[in-house]
Amino acid sequence: MTLKNLENQFNGKVKLDGNNLIKELGIKLIFLFPIYVIHQFLIEVKFIFTRYILVYVLPKKIRDIIISLRNNGYYKIERYYPNSTIEYIEKVLKDHIKTKKNDRIEIDGTIKYNNLNNIKPLKIFADQSLFILTNIFYTLCYSQPSLKFLITKKILDNNQLFLASHAHFDSYKNEIKVMVPTSNITKDNAPSILHSKSGHYYLKYFRQYFVSWLQVHNFIKENKENNIPLAFLKENKYTNKLLLNRGDIIIFDSRFIHAASPIKSGERKVIWFYF
Repeated sequence: MTLKNLENQFNGKVKLDGNNLIKELGIKLIFLFPIYVIHQFLIEVKFIFTRYILVYVLPKKIRDIIISLRNNGYYKIERYYPNSTIEYIEKVLKDHIKTKKNDRIEIDGTIKYNNLNNIKPLKIFADQSLFILTNIFYTLCYSQPSLKFLITKKILDNNQLFLASHAHFDSYKNEIKVMVPTSNITKDNAPSILHSKSGHYYLKYFRQYFVSWLQVHNFIKENKENNIPLAFLKENKYTNKLLLNRGDIIIFDSRFIHAASPIKSGERKVIWFYF
């Protein structure tokens, strides 16, 4: 399946036909628009400070991560978790999944389990000082990660729907996510595709950022925008397929434009820490 025929109007089952902001917000839109513009400007100033000034007085490890996030959108650490830890976490997840049937999204071979923070072993697993400090110095915010677990399997359907298969960024602001695969991620089982020079503010995608801001602040329920062409992620020197072995991790800035590629064979299992 090529990038061209991946171009679709769905994120899972959510139809990406654009938000009708006048209908959804009415007169509130007049007041919210200038607030967003001011907020976005302050966000950009903050990230100039953290990425180009503050970074050079930080400990070397944190500095290296932030410079890589700034320049490439991600930082990969091989064999961060030993196999014994991954096996233990898999057992914890398996036991949890048996008893908890709610708070999940299921679609065409994909199951996404949300809100796993109440599982104590997982919380300890995610509560790494490296992640927390990187997030603090990169965003100037402290937050506990939200934990999710995603399983994707190939099904015999050429029209298989996928979550996040459209070119997108997760938020109007730069945020940290940590990706921990519990299975190897190869070119055939849905590696994420990321454009390494897309973390700055694109004025032509202004509406996309604005809608993201509205959703994050609960003014609208869903982001249905899809105005970033998937061809933006066509293979070139700036496009990276994030291939990983189980136990590796990737720390990445989710404002960089990315997409999930289709799964051709096997299955893909990933734990996500959202900061």
